[in-house]
Amino acid sequence: MRFVIKFALYFAALCIFMAINLLPEATVSSLLIAAVVLALVNTIIRPLLTIVALPLNMITFGIASVFVNVLTLVIADGISGGILASPFWVKLVIAIVIMAIDNGVRYSRNSVRGRLNEISN
Repeated sequence: MRFVIKFALYFAALCIFMAINLLPEATVSSLLIAAVVLALVNTIIRPLLTIVALPLNMITFGIASVFVNVLTLVIADGISGGILASPFWVKLVIAIVIMAIDNGVRYSRNSVRGRLNEISN
């Protein structure tokens, strides 16, 4: 369980860092606080938002999930007291970058699992 929490914190920190390097307008005063808050919001609130947005997500063929990610960034920004000081459009691009990184990590993890299953069988 500790590994999962540490991974979520490091992953959130890495995603925020990469998004900031891609977007010079976005500023983060404390990467550690932003990573902790974003990891907590993604762990606790994001699954609930995903369930609520599921009908809209089905209608828009998954485009609503981008706005769920933007909403989690806005919630994390509100909880942390404005650490991610940026306008909505910058948060939208950050959410898209974080979503792309998350999908890349998920794809590579599933690929490694598949290869390990092939080796063990």
